[in-house]
Amino acid sequence: MLLAPATRLLAIALLASALGCAPCPAGQAECGNSCVDVQTSQTNCGACGKACGPVQHCEAGACVDGCATGKTQCGNACADLNFDTQNCGSCGNACPATQYCANALCHSRSGSCPYLFLQQGSEYRYHTDLSGSPLAYGLNFFRPGYYGTNIYELGSWSDDHGVYRMKLRELIFEASYFDEAALVIADVPEGYQIFNEWSSTSQIDRAPSLRFFTVKDPRPPRTAISQRGENVVEQISRADGVPSPVGPDEIPQVVLDFGPLEHPERARLVITAWGVYSDFRKGQKPPFSAGTTIEIPDGKGGWREKLVSGKTASDARTWIIDLAGVLESHDSRMRLTLSHMPSAIDVLDSVLIDDSQQVGFQLTRLEPRRADLAFRGASQVQAGTLEHRLTAQDVTRPVDFPDAFVGGHYTRYGDVLPLLALADDRFVLMAQGDELSMEFDAPPQDPGTTRRVFMLADVFYTFKYHPYGILTDKLEPLPYHGMPSYPYPEKLYPYRFDRSYAKYREEWNTREIRLPPPAENY
Repeated sequence: MLLAPATRLLAIALLASALGCAPCPAGQAECGNSCVDVQTSQTNCGACGKACGPVQHCEAGACVDGCATGKTQCGNACADLNFDTQNCGSCGNACPATQYCANALCHSRSGSCPYLFLQQGSEYRYHTDLSGSPLAYGLNFFRPGYYGTNIYELGSWSDDHGVYRMKLRELIFEASYFDEAALVIADVPEGYQIFNEWSSTSQIDRAPSLRFFTVKDPRPPRTAISQRGENVVEQISRADGVPSPVGPDEIPQVVLDFGPLEHPERARLVITAWGVYSDFRKGQKPPFSAGTTIEIPDGKGGWREKLVSGKTASDARTWIIDLAGVLESHDSRMRLTLSHMPSAIDVLDSVLIDDSQQVGFQLTRLEPRRADLAFRGASQVQAGTLEHRLTAQDVTRPVDFPDAFVGGHYTRYGDVLPLLALADDRFVLMAQGDELSMEFDAPPQDPGTTRRVFMLADVFYTFKYHPYGILTDKLEPLPYHGMPSYPYPEKLYPYRFDRSYAKYREEWNTREIRLPPPAENY
């Protein structure tokens, strides 16, 4: 692979230094193993090792009082208000730990890929993010062998004159590997709703379930007592973005009583929650949980574990937890504990129960009729917190923050429809600023039915930053289904000698993103 020009110059300089040559161009000095412009260097001003003060700048090889052009004095230091995370837009305006500063605004640099915008009338509105299969470079508590197809609930989204239109935008510090995409249209009798059981289960060593369930008039609990001892029924009776309160040092847990159930054998929960990703190591203490736990009374004044199911993955999800065989009587009391770990806490928005008889429904799979990849740019994203879910705007901002990218060879822009037909490890590779727009033909709807839309997607993502720090800045190695870990041993890569796969990479992955070398004082 050819090196970027700046990288190539640096390599030549280091080699020349090792050979005892004078590698630096005129006007620069060799300071350590680097060539430095001593006329402007803040740490080597006029000579190697001569640093200017915190409220000075280097001008013509001399330290001059005051901040350089483009910087502002904030206390006893100079700050670039466009990019300083501690002084973003104004002195003292610090971005949260999971965000960065660009163009004087705080943006999320963690989350899940990509962000889904649905056409609604004349505009596109953010709905959710497509998470589920994080590569998490070098973190061995993820289980890539359980990754696969995920299903995302899109609500009662309506088509526009017979066409569903969506946009998937990569807006945070990561890269996406999109392998398959389809819509699933679910039509049920009027008076019923339908939801899916999919949730993130890889960290509890389980492949996710993709079953659908109908529900009729699900009801909230009579009482819901949080770990704080507060009745939070009002907060969790509807999916409205107002969650049950939980702090960074608390367990997201609630004791529920739905009253007597007529049919406990067919009971199911309809749960809505979102995940918050940050460094909670100072607050969260073991035992941790990577799943959602259901406990029932043990008859001795305590609780007995009956079920551990999946968790939400990043932004708000609504899914079913099947309680068949869990409740042993008409007593509906249970203790619900959401996933909580040192780097992520799930937050409960709502929980309802239903024990109605299942009814017939019709599922229709729609393949995209159009799929185009293009550059769109950055946007404004507000990361989810313990108080509110993630929000994103369908606006366009420049991508001028180098740290936003993961380096590697990405999919060429244009028609990418052939890559989304099958889950075959032939990915649409998306970088920061990319947008994948898709269209689907809507099927006719029978009278007397209610329609809900789901998205079936097989997508990996590698996030550059974990709440604890940087993981990787490289797109490769490309993942594959059934990996035991990521990165995986090279000898296990199933396409090492596959000429057709090599042809896919040569034909499609022709857009190279090269990361610049770290800039001095960046």
